[in-house]
Amino acid sequence: MPSRIIGVIAWSMQHRLLHSFSFRLAFAYMVLFGISVLLLLGFIYWSTAAYMSRQADATIAAEITGLSERYDIDGLTGLINVINERLSRKPTGSSIYLLTTTINTPIAGNLNRWPATQADKEGWLNFQLENAGRDKNEIHLARARSFTLTGGFHLLVGRDIYELEETQRRIIRALILGFAITLVLGSIGGIVLSRRVMKRLEAINTTSREIINGDLSRRITLQHSGDEFDSLAGNLNAMLDQIEELMEGVRRVSDSIAHDLRTPLARLRNRLELLRAEQEKTHQDPTLAEQAISDADGMLQTFNALLRIARIETLHHREAFKKIDLGTLLHDVIELYEPLAEEKGQSLSLQA
Repeated sequence: MPSRIIGVIAWSMQHRLLHSFSFRLAFAYMVLFGISVLLLLGFIYWSTAAYMSRQADATIAAEITGLSERYDIDGLTGLINVINERLSRKPTGSSIYLLTTTINTPIAGNLNRWPATQADKEGWLNFQLENAGRDKNEIHLARARSFTLTGGFHLLVGRDIYELEETQRRIIRALILGFAITLVLGSIGGIVLSRRVMKRLEAINTTSREIINGDLSRRITLQHSGDEFDSLAGNLNAMLDQIEELMEGVRRVSDSIAHDLRTPLARLRNRLELLRAEQEKTHQDPTLAEQAISDADGMLQTFNALLRIARIETLHHREAFKKIDLGTLLHDVIELYEPLAEEKGQSLSLQA
């Protein structure tokens, strides 16, 4: 049973937290912040990946320019020697070279055949390299550009872009991880902020409920932080001070009026008693005097009730209170007002 009660309380607190204005505000801020971070990370990825791709294309274009100039100076033999020299310096590097005849018969380079991929308008080819990598059992992506030399020879210069693709994938994973961490931290911050705001609001609500129950002396506790909640609490406390002062003034006025009127009513009743006694001595009808005395007693009871209500409202005079049966009280009320209801063609019923 205690565990069930704890579960109900936890569910209630969670429900209140999720439906609170502060949590919705924090969630909206988190979503807006997450979208901003996502756009920023997307821009970083786009600019980084685009820069790396442009740099690789620029390197390939520079190599083509250099090789074509060497071909113009030293001819076919000089071009073959340059290609073989570069490949011998980095046999496992990422550079790709292929020099072929007009019918694409390989002359020099580290490719055994011309790629089957069609080149785009600018002469760029994207194709797969078989038997790549250190173990020669991997398939890598490659990007190259073709160039036709004088004499009908074809020159293909490119790069193994596996490392570039892997770097871009790492950047994507890092950006996704950063975005996830941002969302988690934003959620934690939103929950902490919502709980803090709810705690302050609950303190105000608790004090308000106590005031509603009649304790006008209660005040909202200030934390002296100088924030908006302290300002709100200060204004509410000032308002409650004013209300309590006005209520106290009304109570004092009512008390004074009841006291001032009760004394002359008591004198009036005493004189009516004397009048009735005099009428009885002279054998006169004392009915009018008795009715006046009854009316005076009713007025005195009314003023006594007003004085008692004023004392009760101060919450300091409850020593005469006792428990009552509400069912019996309601039955008495029904019996009192039932004849009046029957006169008006109405009916009263009690369900308890």
